Amino acid sequence: MIIRCWGARGSIPVSGRQYLRHGGNTTCLEIRTKDDEILIVDAGSGIRELGNFLLAKDRHTFTLLLTHAHWDHIMGFPFFKPIYSHKTNLTVWGCPFAQTSLKEMLSRTMAPPNFPVNFDAIRANISYQDMCIDSYKLGSMTITPIALSHPNQGMGYEFAEDGKRFVFLTDNELGHQHEGGA
Repeated sequence: MIIRCWGARGSIPVSGRQYLRHGGNTTCLEIRTKDDEILIVDAGSGIRELGNFLLAKDRHTFTLLLTHAHWDHIMGFPFFKPIYSHKTNLTVWGCPFAQTSLKEMLSRTMAPPNFPVNFDAIRANISYQDMCIDSYKLGSMTITPIALSHPNQGMGYEFAEDGKRFVFLTDNELGHQHEGGA
């Protein structure tokens, strides 16, 4: 399992010299399975740089796993260049929470007047798995959701492969119980 962080900021992306060491993009992780399958966690502003990197490596098949629908976790989706290529196959996993579906959640980022390009400009083959389930399998990796305490709900995840575990619990407010939260 290889994990790369393309964004870890909350709420808004930032720039400037003081952010060079830790970066200024909002949440986006790249996780590679031992079979080199690509899992993207969240579509914060970091997904733009990840998309450019993946296209330069001629990679076109990805799974996107969303933790929740807050803006800082989906704002980068319209800037993810692979979605404008007919070569791209993207599977989106997650629980739609306050939205009716994952597709609606992502399409709203491109709805006028939010973005100058309409959602129907996407050329990628995208499938949506709107589900809140016990676990996911991506090749040899098992992904287990963990309910968060966060407004409008959300999920953290445990990623397990070959006895190794990585837990990602973003936006988890341990000192406050939110409605529907853990």
